[in-house]
Amino acid sequence: MRLFLYNLLFLLCSASCAAGKTPGYVTAGKNCPGYFELDGRGWLPVSINYLPADGNGDDDDEPEFAEIEEYFRNFARNGINAIRVWISGDFLEIEHEAEGVYDSARFRRIDRFLELAAKYEIRVKFTLQHIRFISPERTRRDGWATSTALSTSFGGIDEYVTTRRGRQSYYNRAKALADRYADNPDIYAWELWNEMDAAAWKDAGWLGFTEEMLPRIQALFPNHLVMQTLGSLDTEGAERSYRKLFDIESNKFVAVHRYLDRADRTYDEVKGDIDDLVRSAVDFAREYVLDRPVVINEIGAVEPNHSGPSRLYLRDTVGMLLHDMVFAPFFCGAAGSGSMWHWDHYIRRNGLWCHFKRFARATKGIDLQSECFTNFVYDAGDLRFYGLKGRTQTLIWCRNRVDNWQRELADGKMPEVVRNVRVCVDDLIPGANYAKVEFYAPWSNAKMKARVKKGMIVLPVVGRSLVIKLFY
Repeated sequence: MRLFLYNLLFLLCSASCAAGKTPGYVTAGKNCPGYFELDGRGWLPVSINYLPADGNGDDDDEPEFAEIEEYFRNFARNGINAIRVWISGDFLEIEHEAEGVYDSARFRRIDRFLELAAKYEIRVKFTLQHIRFISPERTRRDGWATSTALSTSFGGIDEYVTTRRGRQSYYNRAKALADRYADNPDIYAWELWNEMDAAAWKDAGWLGFTEEMLPRIQALFPNHLVMQTLGSLDTEGAERSYRKLFDIESNKFVAVHRYLDRADRTYDEVKGDIDDLVRSAVDFAREYVLDRPVVINEIGAVEPNHSGPSRLYLRDTVGMLLHDMVFAPFFCGAAGSGSMWHWDHYIRRNGLWCHFKRFARATKGIDLQSECFTNFVYDAGDLRFYGLKGRTQTLIWCRNRVDNWQRELADGKMPEVVRNVRVCVDDLIPGANYAKVEFYAPWSNAKMKARVKKGMIVLPVVGRSLVIKLFY
């Protein structure tokens, strides 16, 4: 009997390890609530948005899962450890036939999707709903945003969002998912609704729904983080909506969406350099939220008024935009990398996965809960230093301000390098007595070590950017 039990335990443990299971659940940090925590250590999400292809409508899922695994393989090889996925998308939606009817075959798809996530050690945040319309017919333009299933019971999105019956229907579907996945550690968070103010723009819609549903859905998923999202932070009206979201304490972490969008209606912050675009967004959130993680949940570049992926992507074959969108959020004080959209139109098409790998390498081995970083910014002529001061070290992303997307992608000019720059450490971090410095050049993937001499460091050649690590 002992031998049998031992062998059984061994097999169970082996199966768990083979599936890539990691014990524990992601939480907001106990010692440093501005960052995430996993198993007592800081967890830094290197994240991307991803939606599986809708499929061809038949019962053969193999082509779709072959593509999903290809993506997961690329994610894992390049340091991506977190993804955001609409569970309401066509491929995974359990309620696609009629309101209140949940398809067992779709549950099996979700099971398999999560098994692949576990295999590649990728944590998942599921978005519960994304639709903007409820209609019995799908149009070619807005079919992605329409639910025909819900039209069997509701006359439109307002009825679904604002009425007791509609909200209970939303809750019932979430409960069906919770009954199956509430104890799954490969899921780290649930998002109520993608950019809900775009679906129910009046406060009585998105705000009332959010205030009611956050605690109700959190009770269904006690092991996971539950939160809400709004649309791109690109106008003063959007700022007002975000301030209301910031005030909701049951929102377990704050997600900001922001895109490079040169539409007439958008303000200047989203039309210029990517590091400025990111910095102003994180600073805005941190002005109101200090007790929870802040993440850049969606970022990318679009044609005016989100009419399509930016044409700049076709020219950006080296990933200049991607690099800034991945690196800047964390070094500006967010709790993880920027979570890129356009995984297919831009990243996969141009083969740009390495930028995530370079970010993962630049931040490898850092325990966010031990360091409890505070961010700072220092300008020195052509260079801007985005820094994170910790208890044992300081991390800095040095951005070459001479080089930007307007110069390279719009004007077609080659990047300029900055040479022979001497920096006084006390100017960067007053009072810090650092002795050693490491440089990491993410564009060449090269590391260098040096000493701090008489309080000064000499930077190697700075191309588009450079990562600096100072320690005692």
